[in-house]
Amino acid sequence: MKKLFFCAGALVAAVLSCKSGAVVNGDVKKLSSVDAGKNEGANGEPGPTIATERNSESVDIPTAITGALLTCATTESNDKVEVKVGCSLYDASKVKIVIASTSKKQEFSFSGSVPSGVVVNMLPADSVQDVYFAFTGADFNKLESTTAGLVYRLKLVDVISGQSETVGSIVKSAIAIPPPPRWVIEPRADLNANKICDVEETCGFLENGLLWYRDGGRPEGHVRSRDFCEAWTMLSYDDWRLPTAAELKMAFEKDIAKLQDLEQLHLNNSPYWSQTPKIAGGVEPDPFLAVNPVTGAITEQAAATTLRSICVRTIK
Repeated sequence: MKKLFFCAGALVAAVLSCKSGAVVNGDVKKLSSVDAGKNEGANGEPGPTIATERNSESVDIPTAITGALLTCATTESNDKVEVKVGCSLYDASKVKIVIASTSKKQEFSFSGSVPSGVVVNMLPADSVQDVYFAFTGADFNKLESTTAGLVYRLKLVDVISGQSETVGSIVKSAIAIPPPPRWVIEPRADLNANKICDVEETCGFLENGLLWYRDGGRPEGHVRSRDFCEAWTMLSYDDWRLPTAAELKMAFEKDIAKLQDLEQLHLNNSPYWSQTPKIAGGVEPDPFLAVNPVTGAITEQAAATTLRSICVRTIK
């Protein structure tokens, strides 16, 4: 089975100033030599070095790390057809471990089959995860089935346990937690908890970091549609807005059209306003992009045109 290894050395500098009291133990395992290659990163720029493991007899058996769990979670992008798997190490109390405190070197990897048409890149750490594997392609469902079928690993090289140092490596593996179900009704909007949008309810659906609220049913020009969303205080939130064209397009890719009927988002097979101008930084009366959530078609519309709209907010 082919395995790709990503060196996490660049991650160490970002976390050297942090401390962790976690003790990481385990049997020492040695890996054989590797064949190094280059990975293409975002925008065609050189990405992190990839090494393909060969002739290893021990890495297929994950080594126990006392009090430490590798946890990987999956999220879908709202801007492009991309699924990310983010991984970090946690102790038994579910407190994140600073990986630089565990060993001199860390390597994140995954093993399993990646089908043709799916591209994988490693993204840098942030305040949430120590590494991200970004899977891009043409279809969210294909990307999710790919990420769910892989095993993600963290190899700690030259392990530090207490005050002593063990020359060698230990490996921890994890299966990625899948993303939450798409288009789940917002519980506070479902007044009678019957999981449908009744006539007296203004229905909202949660989708991977965004809350979408039901089409109000009245076409308006761009300015009035935008102002309505920004002035809305549904469920006591005051940060409603028109979605971007990318968010509308990705909602189409994630099957928002399934919510067309009156007991769902009440979407129509017609263009919906986005906040995105045709020209970046443009203002009225520049044309704005509109997206049909049922067909995915993107059109340019003059601001005075009356179109339907739906309000969204970013879930914080």
